[in-house]
Amino acid sequence: MAFDKQFDFVIVGGGLSGCVLAARLCEALPSLSVALLEAGPDESRNPTVLSPVLYPTLHGTPLEYSYQSTPQPQIQDRKIPNWGGRLRKLFSPPLIDASSSQAEQSSFWK
Repeated sequence: MAFDKQFDFVIVGGGLSGCVLAARLCEALPSLSVALLEAGPDESRNPTVLSPVLYPTLHGTPLEYSYQSTPQPQIQDRKIPNWGGRLRKLFSPPLIDASSSQAEQSSFWK
């Protein structure tokens, strides 16, 4: 994908920090342009992505990074999942952000 537009600021990484930084720059310097880049396809019209209730259905798909911790000796060498969305974000907050409810939904906390 090629762009012929120039930006005053380019932020690489549309995670929580990247989105906050982009939003703050836009608020503080409205006359300047800000580009926010993120890996992954544009899924802004995918109903599964837009509904927080359907977030768990994205686990194990190409739209989600399936990070895991190293084996944890304190819990019988289990690996703890740490999910992260892999989508181009078109707005803030991120399209996938279920981190606040991750502990409630995960069986390893019970």
